[in-house]
Amino acid sequence: MKLANNIKYFPAYEAFNNIQIMAPIYTLMLIAKGLSFAELMIVQAVYTFTCTLLDVFSGCLSDRIGRKKILIFGQILIIMSLGLWVFLDGFWPAVVLKAIYGAGMTFKNGADVSLLYESLKYMKREKEYEEVKGRADSYMYVFASVECILAGFVFGIDKNLPIAIAAILSLINLIFIVLFEETNEHEQKCRIKFLSELKVDTKYVLSNIKIIKIIVATSIYYFFIRINFIHFAPYLKDMNFKIEYIGIIYFVANLTTALATKHNNDLYMKFKGDSARVLHLILIGAGFLFVTGNVYLFIIGMLVHQSFRSVYMNIVDLEINEIVDNDKRAAIMSYKSMILNLSYSLLAPIFGFMAESRTNYDMYVIYLGLILVAFALYKMIFRDKKGKVAYNN
Repeated sequence: MKLANNIKYFPAYEAFNNIQIMAPIYTLMLIAKGLSFAELMIVQAVYTFTCTLLDVFSGCLSDRIGRKKILIFGQILIIMSLGLWVFLDGFWPAVVLKAIYGAGMTFKNGADVSLLYESLKYMKREKEYEEVKGRADSYMYVFASVECILAGFVFGIDKNLPIAIAAILSLINLIFIVLFEETNEHEQKCRIKFLSELKVDTKYVLSNIKIIKIIVATSIYYFFIRINFIHFAPYLKDMNFKIEYIGIIYFVANLTTALATKHNNDLYMKFKGDSARVLHLILIGAGFLFVTGNVYLFIIGMLVHQSFRSVYMNIVDLEINEIVDNDKRAAIMSYKSMILNLSYSLLAPIFGFMAESRTNYDMYVIYLGLILVAFALYKMIFRDKKGKVAYNN
């Protein structure tokens, strides 16, 4: 049966889909290509805004034209953007090509896992979904870890080499997508009623204090997680850390995340109703390690920061799954993502301009101060009658 190929090739697809060869040295790479910190943040904001805007249409297009076709289209956009970026430097090429890259990633978002689930469902093996997806994720983390180790070394050879390798990996991934078989389970008719649905979802969110708490706390976490990441490599370089070895830090973080994600449900049950407090302590603890001025303590902070990045977001999704009505779950997940991305798109350029006249250490001090203020306000606003801050009160 041809649909069996979808299960057979999905782990390989997942491994080549999560490109990490640029991640550890991303900021240094953009600076080397002629961007200032302010321009870098604008590029990130454009990328995030593009993903947010097109996310409204991507699921509908996937339903309308088919999972495989939208995956191919998205992958071609990714390959095109990376291929051109190898040869183009400067701000405006980065803006345009990063937007194209974001479009490609967004069009693929959700279509791949839908193809896998629908294939298993058609074969009456849908109960194997978690097992197959989990196996694919393990391939992804292993492959990503190898890419991270190589990142600093290949960047040391040439600033464009990580982008070229990413383009080649994306081209290989296109081959696996072509080998997929369309399921024909998608709906041929699809209407986009974004504004009316947004109004309904907003009304639903505002009527549920538990969801408001989740979105507010997660927005704080998401913004500072991303903004801290931008300064990792430049600050390590300021402290005379060999950039060739920075990928090893990300390798350890990926390994820790891979192990932790296997226990997402256990972690959720352990911190259930108290996720906000755990979030506060982790982010603030990492922030204090960042401002010690000691390279080894900074690296420990990085490991904590990166390891809990994915784990926490998974726990948040489990929180939402439990408190949101079944017919609203997908909509509220999308609503949460929209709020996170829009807030980052609006605020990131402001901090980029701030970083122009300040050192990386200065920015970490500013971020720590703002984190403390943000969480103090969160605690003040959402404290319950017993004085406890938690989602499920």
